[in-house]
Amino acid sequence: MMAPLGYGLYIFAITYTKHGFALALIKSRGWIFLSLISFVIFLGLICYRLLLSRQFVAVHKNGIFLSLRKKYFVYWRQISGISTNLTQKRFLFLKSPITYKVVLHLRSGQSVHLSHTLDRLPVLITRIKANLYPPLLQGLKQKLNQGGTLQFGPLSIQKDSLSLNSHTYPWSQIPRVSVQSGKLVIELADHKRATIALARIPNFELLFQIMNLGDNP
Repeated sequence: MMAPLGYGLYIFAITYTKHGFALALIKSRGWIFLSLISFVIFLGLICYRLLLSRQFVAVHKNGIFLSLRKKYFVYWRQISGISTNLTQKRFLFLKSPITYKVVLHLRSGQSVHLSHTLDRLPVLITRIKANLYPPLLQGLKQKLNQGGTLQFGPLSIQKDSLSLNSHTYPWSQIPRVSVQSGKLVIELADHKRATIALARIPNFELLFQIMNLGDNP
């Protein structure tokens, strides 16, 4: 930013003493304009970092306080689940830092996206799940035992079957369920497979507990 400005002023001064103001302005304006663009970009980055520094999420006994685009409080009873997705890009032998994508699902049908730039996001995810999961698991087990259907995004389970993508599979036709490369893999008795990305399954840890990783609930 300063180098183009300094060089532009140098060109202006040298040209001005020999050829006057008009030619000096023509010869130096490109460098001065470049320095102005650099300054605008630098200022934008500073504003962006200041905005990020004001964003935070605090976990409390009764819920979560969110200071994102606006400030508000969400009670635990208002949250129906949480989805998490971890990505890491690779180039040859180099790996980029792990990026987290986190979505809170509210019982109202709305969702809250937590930015990957939030401070100590992995710790925050752990604390949210520690408070959210125990009461959710109790309610899910009770609903299943009463013959209800448990919904985990596009996947649902009943006492006698599992449903995914408009297909229903009886538990007797599912010898094994496993996790492979970020996907839930449902192996069927006819040697076929049904898969779904874990990122699409809210509360997938609770799903595993209820299914017991392949055992019939």
